[in-house]
Amino acid sequence: MITIQTGKIKAISEVLGTLIREKDLSRKQKYWFYRFTNKFAPELDAYNKIYEEMANEYCDKDESGKPVFLDAEGNIVATNTGRISVKGRMDELNQALLGLNKQSVNIEFDKIKINIDDLPESITSQMMLVLDDIIEFTDDAQPPLHIVGIETV
Repeated sequence: MITIQTGKIKAISEVLGTLIREKDLSRKQKYWFYRFTNKFAPELDAYNKIYEEMANEYCDKDESGKPVFLDAEGNIVATNTGRISVKGRMDELNQALLGLNKQSVNIEFDKIKINIDDLPESITSQMMLVLDDIIEFTDDAQPPLHIVGIETV
């Protein structure tokens, strides 16, 4: 079982989506990434639903009580094609989102091990850090580094 903060679920799902489209990954790796994506889907859907509810609760509203949307320049747009306007209650929304992002969820899945040398060069260290909660990256060529003040397993 993996325990992850809800704020990381979206980032992990985005990185997994990028990796699944990577043509240089092995079929086995893509399979595991798809499995993770499927396990994350209900949690991601729940997170997105709560996020949307919070945004609607704290957003600026027009005279009829509907959310106000802005284009890239900050101009009000008529439909749900832009970003939601939250000028008046941004601090409240940020506090609510912090609380949401700090919640933990358990996902029935064990970490998988992937050798770093088996990954394509296009996978960045930032992507690997995002996936560190669900993947144990190994490096058969190098012994573990010992960094003072950091305990290694």
